[in-house]
Order: sequence, then C-alpha cells, then structure tokens
Amino acid sequence: MTERDAGYLQALADVQGEVRKTVQDPSTSREGRLELLGVLSFLSDLVDVKVRAYHDEAAASTFAEDRWEREP
Repeated sequence: MTERDAGYLQALADVQGEVRKTVQDPSTSREGRLELLGVLSFLSDLVDVKVRAYHDEAAASTFAEDRWEREP
C-alpha cells in the first residue's frame, strides 16, 4: 500500500468518525441522521473497495513472484 493510499484510507476513517459523532448528537434531526447514515454507508463502501483492491493487488503480486521463482 502506498503512502497515498494509506493517507486516503485515514482521511476516510476520519470523515467516518466525524459523521458518526454527528449522527449520535442529540441535536441532529431524524432526517439528518438518516441522510448521514447513507453517507456512512457510502464511505464504508469506498473503504471496502480500496482495501479489497489492495489485497487483490498484493495477492497478484505474490502469485507473480511465486511463479517467477518456480520457472526455470
């Protein structure tokens, strides 16, 4: 994972934390909470896609390295 990717994931996590605080704030309206829960879902999807892509890339890299080591 590049430094940029790690920074991106950290930024998303920070935004998720702030949105969660707002959802839990008693002054947030019911409608606002519902909209923010949708935002949280969207942010979670972004994180999942980025993490999945990183794992897929790492697995492909490992496969290529293993294959290269086995070939004569």
